[in-house]
Amino acid sequence: MTDNPRLSLGQKAYEYFVRQGLAPHQAAAFAGNVAWESGGRPDGINVGDNPRFPAAPHSFGISQWNGDRLTRLVDYARSQGADIPAGSLADPNYLRAIAPKLPLDTQLAYAWQEMQGPEARALAGVKNAGDIRAATANAIGYYRPAGWTSATPEAGHGFANRLDLASKILAAGPGAPAPEQPYDMYGEAARPALAPAAAPAVSLPGFSPAPERPATDNRDDVVAEVTRRLKEENEDDPAKEALRFGSWKSPMGITQSDDTFQMPRTGRMDLSKLRNVLASRNPARG
Repeated sequence: MTDNPRLSLGQKAYEYFVRQGLAPHQAAAFAGNVAWESGGRPDGINVGDNPRFPAAPHSFGISQWNGDRLTRLVDYARSQGADIPAGSLADPNYLRAIAPKLPLDTQLAYAWQEMQGPEARALAGVKNAGDIRAATANAIGYYRPAGWTSATPEAGHGFANRLDLASKILAAGPGAPAPEQPYDMYGEAARPALAPAAAPAVSLPGFSPAPERPATDNRDDVVAEVTRRLKEENEDDPAKEALRFGSWKSPMGITQSDDTFQMPRTGRMDLSKLRNVLASRNPARG
């Protein structure tokens, strides 16, 4: 959508919230807040942000969680299988060390879980909002920044920026093209893939990439077919190894979970580009 890391990350958050069933303006309201809070970095840490919680005073991630909410994020990640060693969340170096175990998809899922429980009021307000401004004013109640009160939500720190980001994300909509300069899962500029000529074109017998589809079209059949074909390929194929071991996260807006590739922006998988990215991130093994 853009080379702005905040908007790039916000687009991913927007697509996640749409998949949870929110209307576009409601999803964009949360996404705009995510984009502002995170600064475009899911691993962002604001050291000593909230000294009222000495056990976990540092704010972290897409919602800048601290205190008990940060502790529960780590517990949630462990419950989902993340191998996070014991340590003190009062130590910013420990938080930096475990940040890779708390990727964007885990943080979004945890946020959604909070919205079903202790943060249900914010979600209910967003669902009742009829436009992007009202939705953003309700969504900021999930984050409760300095200056925010339930009576004056627009006094919350950065409200104008949150609304601006939400409006831009909503205008772009789902299925917006990926940025010219891709960003990785942390919102950082990704290492460029190998030049297209460095890898031969890859064809899959009997399979043709799906044509462009409307953003609202169901792409599950395409994803399932690509996945099946990849599994049938040579054992040395790095794309298959990625499927088997879950060893990578793509900067192209494609995430891998179990044996399924989710492609939110297109209905097709460019296999040569995929292998170029894998090759650039996984140098040949001796």
